[in-house]
Amino acid sequence: MNPSLKDYLSQQSPHTTEERSIILEQYKILVESINHSNSVREQSHGFWMTINTAIIAGVSYIKESHTLPLEHKTSLLWTLIGLGTIFCYFWIIFLLSIKKSINKRNEMLLGMEAYLPIKIFNYIFEPSHDNKGGSLTLKELTVPVFFLLGYVFLGISLYNFTEEIVIPSR
Repeated sequence: MNPSLKDYLSQQSPHTTEERSIILEQYKILVESINHSNSVREQSHGFWMTINTAIIAGVSYIKESHTLPLEHKTSLLWTLIGLGTIFCYFWIIFLLSIKKSINKRNEMLLGMEAYLPIKIFNYIFEPSHDNKGGSLTLKELTVPVFFLLGYVFLGISLYNFTEEIVIPSR
């Protein structure tokens, strides 16, 4: 737990029933906030996957298209690869910001539990030592990284294998 938060909570130890009920209400709000952030994170995966899948499908379609002039085909392919790379970057930034937010809220939650009779989240987090990095799984971060690597590979192959496209000026 952050030393400043720990110091603050130790100075603010509740003595009255009213103060404890206020902490309980804030605790409920914090739990709801964490659940909402988790829901947003989970629901956003479909959005990011759809965008990246559409971009890769577009790259595939344009590369195999025989109706486009080579100059247009090349510019469209480079544009799609650039857009895909940018979207992957934003996807990673989005996941890391959600992770930071959830971790901060988890830290506050664990601090507030010191004043509650049952310490549910302390029980969940402490044995697994999962309170620092457990809000974002490795799988969630590897998906945008794999898409990003795919775009890098597409860019390299587009640059090196020039049979069907025009090489941009080197």
